[in-house]
Amino acid sequence: MASQESDDARLARALQDQFDNAPIASAVVSSEKDVEEGYNVQATVVTMPPTMTNNSGSGGDSVFPGNNPGARYEAHRVQPPPLEATIHPPSQPPLQNVPIVMGPNGEMIALSPSQTRLVAVSSLGRAMRTLATVDLVFVLMYAMFYSPLFIGLAWGPFMGYQSGKDFSALRARIYSFYYMLKLAGDLWLVANFGSFFYLFGFIIDAFICSVVVRYTRVLSTLTDQEVTRLREGGGMIGLGPNGQHHQGLPIFVVR
Repeated sequence: MASQESDDARLARALQDQFDNAPIASAVVSSEKDVEEGYNVQATVVTMPPTMTNNSGSGGDSVFPGNNPGARYEAHRVQPPPLEATIHPPSQPPLQNVPIVMGPNGEMIALSPSQTRLVAVSSLGRAMRTLATVDLVFVLMYAMFYSPLFIGLAWGPFMGYQSGKDFSALRARIYSFYYMLKLAGDLWLVANFGSFFYLFGFIIDAFICSVVVRYTRVLSTLTDQEVTRLREGGGMIGLGPNGQHHQGLPIFVVR
């Protein structure tokens, strides 16, 4: 009997060691379809520890060694559970450099690439109206303090203002031609008088001329439908009549 109990104890220790050291296997599997669709399939296969089966005719119930002296115990592995997989959808990159406008109720509205370009043209149109207004003021001052003949130059600022209002490419070209004539006059003044005041005026006019030329080129690339939307203004998200933003709220960019 002592020998039998000693064998049971050794079997119990052996089974306990095998129970403690039962491996847990992990694997990562991916089908071709999942790979093509950008999905990662992570699967974990758990191998169950061994159990002890009573073969003494007690119905095959699992028991621990020592509970039934004299019985034979056999260890076997249970069928592993079904494969459990977790599918992670492909991660989407965060949105960057997305133009946003504030809606009438304070909500943020993302602009499409077409709307972004129209908003930029609308901003240039407002800049043209501002520059043309300042230009017209200087023309009137020249006419008042130097010669009434300067009033004949008012056609340039008038065309510039109208171009900024109705987004006419033809009027923008006329305004560009006006500034080229103005630059030629500035060069003549600098060459004949050499005054720093005239040189400074030439630099300012050259910068304004570059803005006007850029505005003219942008207008030349617009379609008739885009020009109509710019003139109506209300058809653009985030813009009101004549291209103004709702409630004067500015456009900002998410970076």
